[in-house]
Amino acid sequence: MFQRLIKNDLKENKVSMLVIGLFLLLTLTLSFAATRLTVSLTSSIERFVETAKSPHLLQMHSGSVDQERLQNFVQQHPEIASWQLTDFVNVEGSAIRINEKNSLQDSSQDNGFSSQNQNFDFLLDQNNRPAQPQPGQVYIPLYYYNSGKIKIGDQIRVGKLRLTVQGFIRDAQMNAGLVSSKRFLISPTDLQILKKEAFASNENLIAFRVHKLSQISTIEQAYKNAELESNGPPMITYPTIKMINGFNDALVILVMGLLVVAIIGITFLCMRFALLTKIQEELQQIAVMKVMGLPQSFISRVYLTKYYFCLALATIVGWGLSFLLSSPFKKQMALSMGQSPTPFYSYLLEMLVALLLCLLVFWLTARPLSSFKKMTPGQALRLASSNSLTETCSTPKMGLPTIPLLDRPYFALKTILNHKKLYLTILLIVSLISLLILLPASLYSTVMDKNFSQYLGAGQADVLVDISQTEDIDTKTAQLLKELQADKDIAEINQYQSQNFSYQDQQGQTQQLRVTLGNHAGFPVKYSQGRYPKNEHEIALSKLKAEELKLKVGDSLTLTVDGQPRKLKVVGIYSDLTYGGKTAKAVFVTKQAQTLNSLTTIHLKDASNKTQKINEWKKRYSNYKLTDVEDFFHQTFDDTLAMLRLIQTSVFWTGLSIVFILMTLFVYMIFTKDQADLALYRMLGFGSERLRSHYLLAVCFILMLALAIADLLLLSLGQEVCSLLLSSFGISKLQLITNKSFTFLWTPLALLLSGLTAAHISLRALNKLEIGRYLKEH
Repeated sequence: MFQRLIKNDLKENKVSMLVIGLFLLLTLTLSFAATRLTVSLTSSIERFVETAKSPHLLQMHSGSVDQERLQNFVQQHPEIASWQLTDFVNVEGSAIRINEKNSLQDSSQDNGFSSQNQNFDFLLDQNNRPAQPQPGQVYIPLYYYNSGKIKIGDQIRVGKLRLTVQGFIRDAQMNAGLVSSKRFLISPTDLQILKKEAFASNENLIAFRVHKLSQISTIEQAYKNAELESNGPPMITYPTIKMINGFNDALVILVMGLLVVAIIGITFLCMRFALLTKIQEELQQIAVMKVMGLPQSFISRVYLTKYYFCLALATIVGWGLSFLLSSPFKKQMALSMGQSPTPFYSYLLEMLVALLLCLLVFWLTARPLSSFKKMTPGQALRLASSNSLTETCSTPKMGLPTIPLLDRPYFALKTILNHKKLYLTILLIVSLISLLILLPASLYSTVMDKNFSQYLGAGQADVLVDISQTEDIDTKTAQLLKELQADKDIAEINQYQSQNFSYQDQQGQTQQLRVTLGNHAGFPVKYSQGRYPKNEHEIALSKLKAEELKLKVGDSLTLTVDGQPRKLKVVGIYSDLTYGGKTAKAVFVTKQAQTLNSLTTIHLKDASNKTQKINEWKKRYSNYKLTDVEDFFHQTFDDTLAMLRLIQTSVFWTGLSIVFILMTLFVYMIFTKDQADLALYRMLGFGSERLRSHYLLAVCFILMLALAIADLLLLSLGQEVCSLLLSSFGISKLQLITNKSFTFLWTPLALLLSGLTAAHISLRALNKLEIGRYLKEH
């Protein structure tokens, strides 16, 4: 008997079970994939930096290096396990010719050549082994391989060198687009030839590895206190290297994680809705079983076995499909960091996720049937004859509208109030689906916006000129300013100098802080708290530095300036990803501190001439780094933007499909419940089109209200979640920027079209309504 009931139930409710199965499959597939990708990213980064033996500390320096002093420093600090001094030969992009046709002149990256290291910081080939180029061979950065600018087998000419591209390298330090330097790998023989070229400038990479990771900060501070060579960017640490390697992938997984959470909510709301629909259809059958004296456990097994079977099947199939879904993302990780076996604990986490979802399904499916547990057979029959399970409270009495034009909205509102629990369920579902559609689109618009660079520690400008790793930076900066001021195409110029100043930390130890001096109103970054410094007694700190120092707006920080202590008030905290995210900004003037670098920001009167002006300045200032800010941004985030665009498109069409399926099921359920009332309306002279318009208006109202709720959730909850998850990278108080046409025009139109079309299809049954039968029954 039990098996016969199950088989008959499955035959009669194929569509309902298919819908529930699809929602469960979608939830489990996405949950498995998101869990696996998160684990894969963390394990891939860890394995990558271990295979490459990434340095725990790296200092770039241009000029001569006193190796004896360095050796003495190492001997004085037993925490250091090994160290090395290697060459990084800088070459202008225009000097790197590809197949004698193209060059890297338009690249925003700083390009350099190195040979393979002997101790650590290995540059890995496609098989994740240290690449060993022969004379006449070159391994290109993965960045250029991915962009398609250089292909394997291409011929590269750099001065006297003629090189054949043998493959690409994975560089733990410089793989990411966020890092503005890229290393080409050539043989030691070719490197010595290149160093003699007039256009090449040598830079030293001073790297250390320590015995324990907890000793990194100790050696970093000791190096600064010893005042060893450090005229390049601030020392890069092991945690920073790992963060940079994972930033773009983490941003994509962040979006996926938010989507998974939203889809889980949608799926379980959909399940509740579908289950209520199913129970509503089977009230008569459940009542008969109660009359027959069958126990509640038997009724529950009859009703729930098919759902548990569906859940088990969805778990197995979803686990398999999750491999297909995660495969493209894992391939990209493998390309960037090499193949990494999936850790065993990843499968344990996936099993835990499946277990939690299964327990939630058990609880969710058991709840609707629990109301029958204490119900007598007579009560069950009365409930079945009333054909109502979800509506237990009375509907508010409403008088007929006195204005004829309001009769359709009146009946639409009446049907909503008659089935308010069901309409509330569908309202929540569509709100989450709308949020699901809008969130990736808003994140994409935010990253695409020209103001996004302010969250990265860079203000708005057309062109940046960086003078660093050279002698007499201040003199060259003054000369540059004088020449640029004579250029009539320039609208505004601002200059900033970065210098190191010492301070005492809470333990009384001397620390160094990189401070950028200048008029910060001309190149503003994004301040999460406070403002930029305006006078010589004020300072602003980056978010990560403020957290490290445990300072907030209004607190004081004492720096040693020109040999004297100077107390500065913290007036602002800003987002920054540059120089490890630990910087400061001030406006005071100093005479004794050595300038680390000078940054000149240029705003042009006519931005359309930007390319022409940059090419002109590159010829005149070949020793300076000139950057097209817009071009640099796109080159840095192209991969991330492409992935966000793919997610946005996929979620948009998936969301519309779910709305269509749900609305078809929902409106059909409402129509089934209202058939007796509809028969009465038809007898009173209401036409099919008139009755159909009542439901369509109700659906339209629910869809519009859901969109409004989604917009509020996006600007509040969505924005806070994004800010919270990105705060670990130094980005705080992220303000989502909406694409107004997509958010307020195309998405509402698409959702309305999908929902109303589904409702119209479900309401075709109005034309076939048997008035006589329903009037006789009721």
